[in-house]
Amino acid sequence: MVALEKLYVFIYKNSEELYTILLHFSQKLISPLFFQEIPQVCQKQDILGSILPLTKPGAYQKIDQIAEGQMAQGFTDSMTLSIDNDHIMQYEYLSYYISVFNTEKKPMKNVGILVTQVFKKNSKILLNTMNNRTSKLFPNKHDDHIININTENVGKYRLNIEVTFSPEPEIEFTTSTQLDFIILNPIQLKTSTVIIDSSIFLEVQIKNRTKKVIFIKDIILEPTPCFKVHNCNTISSKKFDKEETFTGKVHLDFGDQRQYLYKLTPLEGLEEKAKHVTVIGNLSVVWRGRFGNTGKYKTNDLEITLPKRQEIEISIHGIPENIYLEEMFQVDCSIKNCSNDTLPLKLSFLYEQMHGIIINGKSGLDLGEVTPKTKITRKINLFPISSGIQEIRGIIVTNLKEKKKFLLTSPVKVVVMKNK
Repeated sequence: MVALEKLYVFIYKNSEELYTILLHFSQKLISPLFFQEIPQVCQKQDILGSILPLTKPGAYQKIDQIAEGQMAQGFTDSMTLSIDNDHIMQYEYLSYYISVFNTEKKPMKNVGILVTQVFKKNSKILLNTMNNRTSKLFPNKHDDHIININTENVGKYRLNIEVTFSPEPEIEFTTSTQLDFIILNPIQLKTSTVIIDSSIFLEVQIKNRTKKVIFIKDIILEPTPCFKVHNCNTISSKKFDKEETFTGKVHLDFGDQRQYLYKLTPLEGLEEKAKHVTVIGNLSVVWRGRFGNTGKYKTNDLEITLPKRQEIEISIHGIPENIYLEEMFQVDCSIKNCSNDTLPLKLSFLYEQMHGIIINGKSGLDLGEVTPKTKITRKINLFPISSGIQEIRGIIVTNLKEKKKFLLTSPVKVVVMKNK
């Protein structure tokens, strides 16, 4: 509320927080329906000036508290409503109801209103009565207007509201109000990545942050040129070649979350280049509202943190399907020289780190000179001494040239069964 001597301007918006509080004063002004194309305007008897006891001074103080704003004293000061936590979602129907009310005992002349919307560097006039002013606004009468805001674009908006009037002939006053609000995308999106060998798994979490139902139309992952994408969100079934893991459910209620999984693998011939890529692509989510409005959320480039690569990489593979207690089994141990130098290497074991599974043989195997970017594989005999879930660990490779030691950083878990 902005005080203009004996002339008052009331500004209401259809956000739900202010809407419920202002029901005590104005009943239903505009229905705050999500994605509503046509406003539901109040009845004539619901107009603000007809039901508020504006002739009583105490009424202004109460309205001012509800508006959560700062009172603007005088004619040149301006007020900005405090709506930091009151955001509007994209394509939500947003209207402001502006009422200029005269509580003076004499008419106010030449009352004009100018409302300008500012978005980024662009401005747009939403209401202009300066060239067609109300010649006389009689006592206890009001001049009412409803302005509609286009919420197609996401970002910060500002409404500049200017009111001009003449309490006396040849005397003109002007006051202004600035109202800020933010339009957000209704989709909240989070991502996380896990790197396993040469593959990257991308987990996407989508949340509906509005209070209405939205429909997920499409999710598009556009990878960088050295990756191909595998959609892990479909499964094979007897009835269909592909079936969504969520059984075709594509709508999200308020607060609902949905997870999606994608696997990115290097294209053939680009495996080495893919190891040094930190941007894996970008993600787009296309959604629809209840009335068919389409919105699109597009992320910036999705970045990953590459694991710190050592000069020597050790990996275990070729593990038997069944491992039994106190029965020897073999695994393949691969050692890769990731450096640019030829290195003399030696494979050995740390017995103090081996608990449920120990080495069956002596420690110390000379691997010879390993050239740059070369991977060699050796068979290792292991012996399980405990049942249950055990770890293959304690494998170490030594660079004999520089006396550096490299340990198997990711122990491999296996299940040891008691008997066949």
